[in-house]
Amino acid sequence: MLTMVMWIGLAGLLSHQEKDKALEGFVVPYRLSKTQHIVVRARLNGSAPLNFVMDTGAPAFFVAEEPAKKAGITPDESGWAIIGDLQFEGQLKAKKVKARIETPFQLKGMNGMGLAGMELHGMIGYSILAQYEIKLDLKKDHMIWTPLHWTPPEPKGFGGGGKKNSQGATLELVGSFMQGLGSLTGGKAALTPKVQGFSGLALEQNEGKVVVSSVFTGSPAAKAGLMPGDEIKRIKDEEVKNLADAKRKLSMIGAPEEVTFSLVRGKETLSVTFKTAFGF
Repeated sequence: MLTMVMWIGLAGLLSHQEKDKALEGFVVPYRLSKTQHIVVRARLNGSAPLNFVMDTGAPAFFVAEEPAKKAGITPDESGWAIIGDLQFEGQLKAKKVKARIETPFQLKGMNGMGLAGMELHGMIGYSILAQYEIKLDLKKDHMIWTPLHWTPPEPKGFGGGGKKNSQGATLELVGSFMQGLGSLTGGKAALTPKVQGFSGLALEQNEGKVVVSSVFTGSPAAKAGLMPGDEIKRIKDEEVKNLADAKRKLSMIGAPEEVTFSLVRGKETLSVTFKTAFGF
């Protein structure tokens, strides 16, 4: 679904971007699925956080039918809808974003077999990606999305009213087959009853050390006083061995849940405790 290099040049400006952020780059956190797809969380009209795969091969912004329904989004007869409020994890927000309300066969198959290790709710495709210059460094846990002033052409090739050509119908059957096979084999998305907590930290590995690269304004970490440059030594009294280990530990913290960071700032050794927030 997605092959990414460490620098992706894209362009444009997401619909009705916040004016005070229009010329700045936005920090967008991401995580890797078990299939090594890049996954970004977002809220639709204030919904619970949903998981979207970044897919440079997808022509549009896809939202699966079930999460769209829960978010109160109703497509028109041709399968399109306008999302009034789209908020990506971090600080990137947009209004009146056009989305295709459809569950692509890839998502059906991956969710049915539990391949990603999480439930996937849609795909971020060309219609959004082409509006940004995106800087991606896979050693970090976030990207930088910089809006540029260009609007991509409308995606074409979708059948009205959900109609599919013979190839599309065949792929749909493949997805449904994988979904059914997953239920027969016991495979399913690795869902957890607790929601992953939001700390508001972006981390990176620098010379073997796990350090805070940025702190989101107003986040639990910011309110607790964590700062860029802080070296993270322990999370919940467990030693942090590397960036991947830190990400794993953070992914296991629910919301709201108390977490303690042991860190080094300059020559000081500090302990900072705060409660994570629900979602972002």
